[in-house]
Amino acid sequence: MKVSDIKSLSESEILDKIKELRRELLMLRIQRVNGRLDKPHLLKEYKKDVSRMLTILTERKMLKNV
Repeated sequence: MKVSDIKSLSESEILDKIKELRRELLMLRIQRVNGRLDKPHLLKEYKKDVSRMLTILTERKMLKNV
């Protein structure tokens, strides 16, 4: 997910998306342990997406405090 797409979302939408991606990450980790992971690149991609979203939320909180 691109940063511009994330910035267009509201705070609640970002939080919902983070929850969704974390659930997906859990499922991918379980698949990896069981040896049935078809798309291993998604682990890295989803982790980066979650980090981007958390960074944008932190930026918004910092701007509110200024």
